[in-house]
Amino acid sequence: MPERTHPSSISIDFDADSPADQVGKILICAVLDAKHVLRDPPPDGTVQAIRGPTASYCVSFYVADFADIPSAQTESLRQVLSRVANAGLRLARPQTDVFIVENSRPVTRSRQSPGRKK
Repeated sequence: MPERTHPSSISIDFDADSPADQVGKILICAVLDAKHVLRDPPPDGTVQAIRGPTASYCVSFYVADFADIPSAQTESLRQVLSRVANAGLRLARPQTDVFIVENSRPVTRSRQSPGRKK
């Protein structure tokens, strides 16, 4: 193990219906296959939050050279995307709220405050 290691992480959102154990294994294996990621100390995966249909995961890992962090993150995410597709899991989709207004009319507001009479 190098004398000094540098921490890094990636975060990714999955459909909350995805099995957490399967997602965790995929994330750890993907990160371990990425170039520059150290096996010791081992990567650690956690569920960070669950918001409605989305479960947010984070995988922390170490690299030997600080300059390798961007490359390790990019390669880790590429590995994750490949494995997710092969496992049939779904990444979370951004939620879009749509508001439909029917029979709307402009609202007229009076400058006169309620209760005051001229």
